Amino acid sequence: MRCAAPLTRGPRKGEPATGSLAGFQRHARAGEAPCPACRRANAEAGRRRRDKPGPQLPPQLPAQLPAAQRTVAELRRQGRLEPVDAALVEAFLGLAEAVDANPWSAPLWGRYREAGEALRQVGATDGRDAARSLLAQLSDDID
Repeated sequence: MRCAAPLTRGPRKGEPATGSLAGFQRHARAGEAPCPACRRANAEAGRRRRDKPGPQLPPQLPAQLPAAQRTVAELRRQGRLEPVDAALVEAFLGLAEAVDANPWSAPLWGRYREAGEALRQVGATDGRDAARSLLAQLSDDID
């Protein structure tokens, strides 16, 4: 068995590699089935990698979806949104939800910001053109 050869470095230098990740890797390189001790060591190493906590978001990062919903509610209250604006509203809310799910995605933030600007321009004289432009860009991304 390949794992019986001594380790050449690390804290177990000189000891047999049996029962270690290095021993498992030696079996794999030799194309042989790993011994039970090396198989357990590989499984334990996999568990440690899986159980390692990932990066945590800062607790002060605000959620965008509730803010987007308040913006839409206020625009409706002001009478600036009509039924024809439903697609723009859904795009804005969907992007807010996507930004909340992946706050480190710069392209999502850019699209979300563009959608918010287009939504705030609805009801202004040139707002319809901005909304059409944003919806066209979003549909081009899907294709």
